[in-house]
Amino acid sequence: MKIKYTIFLLFWIILLPNCYAQEKEVQVELGPTNISLGRAFTITVTIENYEERPTVIFPELKGFQKRDKSVSQVTKTNGGISTFTQIIVQNYFALAEGKFSVPESVIKIDKAEYRTQAATVLVGQVSTNSDPNALPDLTVVEVDETVNELADVKEDAFLALTTSKKKVYVRQGFTLKLSFYVADNNTVGMEFYELDAQLQAILKKITPAQCWEENFDMKEVLQLPATINGRRFTEYRIFQATFFPLSVRKIVLPAVGLAMKLYRIGDNTKAAERKTFYTKVLSVAVDLLPAHPERDQVSVGAFELNEKMDKKNITTGQSARLDFKISGNGNVATLTMPEIPNNLFFDVYPPEVQQTIRRGNNQVSGDKMYSYYIVPKQNGVYPLGDYFKWIYFDPVRNRYDTLRSALKLGVGGENIEEQNIEGQDVGSIYANIEKLDSSKQDVNIQEMIKQVANVLLVAMLIGMIFIFVKR
Repeated sequence: MKIKYTIFLLFWIILLPNCYAQEKEVQVELGPTNISLGRAFTITVTIENYEERPTVIFPELKGFQKRDKSVSQVTKTNGGISTFTQIIVQNYFALAEGKFSVPESVIKIDKAEYRTQAATVLVGQVSTNSDPNALPDLTVVEVDETVNELADVKEDAFLALTTSKKKVYVRQGFTLKLSFYVADNNTVGMEFYELDAQLQAILKKITPAQCWEENFDMKEVLQLPATINGRRFTEYRIFQATFFPLSVRKIVLPAVGLAMKLYRIGDNTKAAERKTFYTKVLSVAVDLLPAHPERDQVSVGAFELNEKMDKKNITTGQSARLDFKISGNGNVATLTMPEIPNNLFFDVYPPEVQQTIRRGNNQVSGDKMYSYYIVPKQNGVYPLGDYFKWIYFDPVRNRYDTLRSALKLGVGGENIEEQNIEGQDVGSIYANIEKLDSSKQDVNIQEMIKQVANVLLVAMLIGMIFIFVKR
C-alpha cells in the first residue's frame, strides 16, 4: 500500500509544476495559394503564451526557394501582467510559373514536430500590386549601404561582414550581416566545417559593446541569389542582427576568419582540404544627436501615428478609450510615452501596452500601442494633441519631429468639482455609477480557472501527503 501511495505522490509532484505554466498554443497556417511569380508563398507559425524565441525549422518545398523569414513578437501588458505571442513567417519564392502541389510537411519547433496541410499553389505572371503582408510603407526609407561595400570584389568565393550604414546617430540602428559568397561559375566545391563552433567564436569578436541587439535568430544558413559587379553569386547568410548604439563611441569590428572544406567537383571521395576565408576590418561611426532638451531620451527612426477613440462625445464622469499607436522602423522595444498627469480637466489612467517587434526584410520595425482611458471632469471641447504627443528624431530628414493626436473630445454634462473625500457621504462614491463604461472586462476568466485548478491540485497534494504519513 505504501508503494502505491508513493507512486501516486510522485505522479502529482511531477505534474504540479507544469500546471503553473501557461500551456503554449501552436498554430500553423498557409498563406494565399494563388500568387504571382514575384510574390512569396508563406507558412506562418503562431505560438501563444511563449516568451522565449523558439527554434523553428521549416521544410524545403519542391519548386520553391526558401528565403528569408520574418520573426515578430507581440507583447501585451495589462496591470503589470505580460503575455507573449511569437509569429514566424517563412517566405518561399517559386522558381517558375505553374501549378505546384505542396505536400503535407513537417515543421520542427524546438523539440516538437507539427504538420502543415497539403495545398496546391498557382503561380502566375508578375503582379504590380503591392504585397499586403509587407512591412509598413513609410514616407522615407533609409538607404542600405551593403551593396556598396561589395562593389570591388573580384574573388570567386569570399567571406564578408557588412553593415547597412557606415555612420549612424546614437540609438539609430544598423544591421550587420555575416555571409559567405560563392560565384555561380565557381569550379571548386565547398562545404561548411564545424559551423556552430566557429560561429560562436566569431560572434564574440563582432558583437559590438554598448549596443541594444535585435537578433534575427538565424537557425539555418540562408541561401540567397546575389549579383555583384554583374556576376551572379549565391549568398550563404550565416548571421544577421540589428544594433542600436547606446553611447557615442566609434564601433570597430576586427577581421574574422571562417574555415571551409574545399574539394574538386565530381570527386566522390571528397578528399577535402581546409581553407580559411577572412573578412575585412569594419567600422561604424556614431554621432551625437543635434541639440535638443530631450535628445538623451528620444527614440531615433522613421515613425508614424495611427490613433482611434471609441467615443468622441461623452459627459463628465464617463470614460473614453484612446488608442495611440506608434509604428515604424527603429528600436520599438525601448520606445516610451511620457507620463500624462491628471489635471483639472481630465483623469488619465495608466495605459495598457501592446508591442509588436518585427525582424525581417533586412530591418527591425514594429509598433507600440498605448490604450488610455480618459475620464473628463469639465465640459467643453478638448484637442487631445495638447496632452498626447511623442517626440522622436528622424535621421533621414535630420530633424526632430512630434507625433501628436489629431482627435478632439467633446464633453457635456455638469462639471465635477475637485473635493476632499474626507467628511463626504460614502454613498457619493457610487454616484453616477450607471454612467460608467463597463464594456471593458477586467476579469480574465481563463486565468481564474487556472488559478482555481492550481489551488485544488495543491490541496490534493497536501491531502495525499497527510494520508501517506498517517499510514
